[in-house]
Amino acid sequence: MEFEPMSMTSSSGAPQSKVHNERLTKVLERIQKNGLKFNKSKCQFGAQEIVFLGDKLSAQGVQPDQEKINAILDMPRPTDKTGVLRIMGMVNFIGKFIPNLSVKTSCMRELLHKDSEFKWTAKHEHELQELKRALTTAPVLTFFDPTKRIKVSTDASKNGIGGVLLQAEATEHHLSSADCHQLSC
Repeated sequence: MEFEPMSMTSSSGAPQSKVHNERLTKVLERIQKNGLKFNKSKCQFGAQEIVFLGDKLSAQGVQPDQEKINAILDMPRPTDKTGVLRIMGMVNFIGKFIPNLSVKTSCMRELLHKDSEFKWTAKHEHELQELKRALTTAPVLTFFDPTKRIKVSTDASKNGIGGVLLQAEATEHHLSSADCHQLSC
């Protein structure tokens, strides 16, 4: 039986490392007791950052995997609806890093309507380039900490709804989550 993926993380610092190692030992003992095995070549221990399920995790938070960003940046301009679907699929995968994603992709999504004719125009090209720019400056999402103050900011229009979850850190707020949806008629 193959078992993947799995990740165990903890806060940094000596006391936390000891607790983490104790928990890791218990998990590994339980896995062994139940007859499961890990592929040693796929295991990482003590890593400062890892790519897990398409996201880069580190002590700073969660970022999109650079390989995924590069794949989108290197994609050619779509020449048909399938090309738009391909871009949208990849962008939606890392959409949690781009506030107001549905607004930023509204023109491209119009091309996907069943009855619309594919015609790539300057507004679509502008939207694609702005989206690529947003990907290169995507924020690091902080890990949610229930002990810290939060701020929820929402917005709505006739075209879409969105919101962000921010966590207070001294005098700043850091993005913990963002979501946005287009409303259909």
